[in-house]
Amino acid sequence: MSKKFNFYVDNGSSKELIGSLGKDDYSFISRLIKSKSKGGSNDIIDDILRAAGWDKGITEAEYKRSVFGPVTSIIHECSDVYHHRLKQILDHKNRHTAFNDALQSGRHISISDMLMPIVSTSFSHPEAVIRNLYEYSVTLARIGVGKGEILISMFTNAKKGKTGDLFLAEIGEIEIKGTKGRPGRGRNVLNSLKHIPSEMAEWNLNVKTGILVRTCYTAAYKTEGEIINYLNDMVHKAAYYPGCQLLSGFIQIKSGIEIVSEYLHASNLNKQIEKVREVEKRIIDISESLPAVKFFGKAQKGRIDNLIRSYFSSVGSAALARDIENDHEMSFNSLVKNAFLVDWGLDVEVIIELLIFVVNEDLDEDTLNEFRKGLTDILTPERLEAMHRGDYKTIKALIASIHTVAYQIVTGFTTVIWMNDKDLCGYPMIFNKMSTSSHLRAKFVQFMTKGFNIDPNIDAQSATGVQISYTQH
Repeated sequence: MSKKFNFYVDNGSSKELIGSLGKDDYSFISRLIKSKSKGGSNDIIDDILRAAGWDKGITEAEYKRSVFGPVTSIIHECSDVYHHRLKQILDHKNRHTAFNDALQSGRHISISDMLMPIVSTSFSHPEAVIRNLYEYSVTLARIGVGKGEILISMFTNAKKGKTGDLFLAEIGEIEIKGTKGRPGRGRNVLNSLKHIPSEMAEWNLNVKTGILVRTCYTAAYKTEGEIINYLNDMVHKAAYYPGCQLLSGFIQIKSGIEIVSEYLHASNLNKQIEKVREVEKRIIDISESLPAVKFFGKAQKGRIDNLIRSYFSSVGSAALARDIENDHEMSFNSLVKNAFLVDWGLDVEVIIELLIFVVNEDLDEDTLNEFRKGLTDILTPERLEAMHRGDYKTIKALIASIHTVAYQIVTGFTTVIWMNDKDLCGYPMIFNKMSTSSHLRAKFVQFMTKGFNIDPNIDAQSATGVQISYTQH
């Protein structure tokens, strides 16, 4: 039989029973009563939050409503509080340097491992306290407070940041990016959709926009229809001249055209261009050997030759006029794949200039020159060759590096932490006094090797930067 706990009101001369509760409800009510007593855990939590700066820049009412109230509720709903030990956390807050030490290491961070030695001294269920406080996010004075910011600031010597999310005296302003975070707040990245195609077309006349490519294919389809109809007619007429090469010759030409037609209607025409040229040479040889002049006259023979020449010319134009668009409304993702994972025959200097269009902040020319320098070092012949073979990881890491470094330049954050919200772990990227080109190279290596998932899908609603998630732990 489960125990029941009775609650009474003391009226002086008598006690009035007001109700009974089960064990779990009793524990919760008991925690609330203890926490709200003078000098209880709520007062200590209030002092911790104020020491971390969460009452700054907002009204007292907003602080109570959006910070203090929710934080105390989260704690009391999941754990008992040993308020005497919690008072020690407050008294020694500036000595709790685990966060600072983890960042200085420049390696993988586990929030649970980092905070457990501190949180476990004051709470009966420290895992629940860490997880539930980490999940709390709120908007204060129209500025978002993300996951983990309040938690870390309560149990380490970090404070609410002035321009960043958190501040450490030894490190400076710190930005925390949760799962699927985007580095950037400036110029719309989608501007590159306008500039890169036209820039590529200037450097390589075979690079065309979708409309021009469709025009090339339309011309090829039209010529194909004309030559097939003409050959059908010639096969029918040649049947009246048995014993000569006309019938077999026209049938062979038509068969060759049908082979090329399959290439034309496939999605990889440009990769079949050598096979198209082989068929073209064979068909021309056959046409030249036909006794068409003898049977049909010079005009008809000229007509055959002109149609063959026109058809293969239009197919060749379609093959060379490769599209940097996948469809009528090109996405940033398709732009990246088509512009940088295809060998357009562009010099590395041109590819670097195209990548400069991907920079997501307004930067001065000297800074952009630093980007060019870093990109020159990164884009070795081996990396370019890998990209042109479809190495998507390299170009995604490159764009993530460009966006992250540009974002840091305009914000001045000394550290960006990429968090895995599910596992409560993260990876810090430190920005010391190195040059911009050095930072670009270093961040590229980290994005390539430290377990990041980079999604280049960008739309008008989320166009500040590519989406980055830290996955390795």
